[in-house]
Amino acid sequence: MDYQSVQSRKTEWKLILFTLVLALGMAFLIRLTVHSFFFFPLKVTTDSLQGQLHSESTVFILRGNENLKRQDAILVKHPLSGQYELLLQLVGLPGDEIEARGQEVRINGRPIAAKTTILRPIAGKLAENEFYALSLKSEDSMDSTGLGPFPGEGIVGRVRK
Repeated sequence: MDYQSVQSRKTEWKLILFTLVLALGMAFLIRLTVHSFFFFPLKVTTDSLQGQLHSESTVFILRGNENLKRQDAILVKHPLSGQYELLLQLVGLPGDEIEARGQEVRINGRPIAAKTTILRPIAGKLAENEFYALSLKSEDSMDSTGLGPFPGEGIVGRVRK
């Protein structure tokens, strides 16, 4: 082999390596952008939403709190610490009349759930940016019956299977 052919092969390999690094870098940036602004995968580690999500399943979280509907499974930040994220079922939307007293939760006058303990009794309308969400598994869990309504900015997103 002559000197020119060796140099040509080195140049080819440098170009291939550069293209590979560039492609991997672009793929990483695209993934980072999608996960930061649109959706991200989440492995469910609890059965807090009986019948909807099962432990060890993987779901996608669509970021934001737009177009939420009753019965949507949502991911919320713990309102006191902001560190924990809770999977809950949305039962009350802004403007809904909420009554949580004794052992019963009512939304717009209709009974929704029975809880053994309601730590934060409430009676009144949810404000413009407030949501009421419950855990379906545990009667005494971290949901709106213990933490009160969740602010809209505390909702990370809704669950899509």
